[in-house]
Amino acid sequence: MVDKQTLFSQLPAAQQELAFQRFHIIQRFHIIQPFLEGRVPLTNIVRTHRLALRTARRWVQRYRADGLAGLVRSVRADRGTLRGMSLEMHQFIQDTDSYEVQFLSKFTEAELEYLQSQRLGRLATVNQRGEPQVAAVGFRYNPEFDTIDIGGYDMANTQKFRNIARNGLASFLVDDVLPPWKTRSMEIRGHAQALPDGGQSIGYIEPNMSPALIRITPRRIIFWDATIDPPIGSKRNV
Repeated sequence: MVDKQTLFSQLPAAQQELAFQRFHIIQRFHIIQPFLEGRVPLTNIVRTHRLALRTARRWVQRYRADGLAGLVRSVRADRGTLRGMSLEMHQFIQDTDSYEVQFLSKFTEAELEYLQSQRLGRLATVNQRGEPQVAAVGFRYNPEFDTIDIGGYDMANTQKFRNIARNGLASFLVDDVLPPWKTRSMEIRGHAQALPDGGQSIGYIEPNMSPALIRITPRRIIFWDATIDPPIGSKRNV
């Protein structure tokens, strides 16, 4: 446990309050971060950190509403607003948001590791008659947009590309089996886009493959991994 009094005692008095506030903001964010990323239930977090569940829920609610500003430790009625904090604190929150918080992926670390170990998945779309279609596709995880990018030969002239251009509906599945029978799978449902270019950025693309690209922004993630003991699984909207 960090001794905050010792940590900040060498600072000038005028800077100690700002340092305390920065410390509490980052400390609170790191406590709830595993829950925000969908990795750990909030009940587990409160047990680990000996917090009241009501307190943790309040931090989550304020962070989702106001970002780091919602985690400012204050007794003022204007808590979490620019008026309720110094200019230095407001700048600190802006700087921290820019490099640490806004790029949090919707995927957990385990899910990203799994996606990056695979190259083939199955894409389900819906045609103009409401009929489902499934196709095997190559893909990659795009860290810039936190999306699944799908490329292929003559992509712009495929049924799946036309389906998505028409209605934006898609579900994407990646799965495999390790011996003797240890299954892993991830389903990603979300908003899909049919883009005319960008396919060349996918790592496995060859010179004669299409520049057209299907991009899926996740809205629901369903993950299962039975290769570890005990197996883990999660279902969540993102």
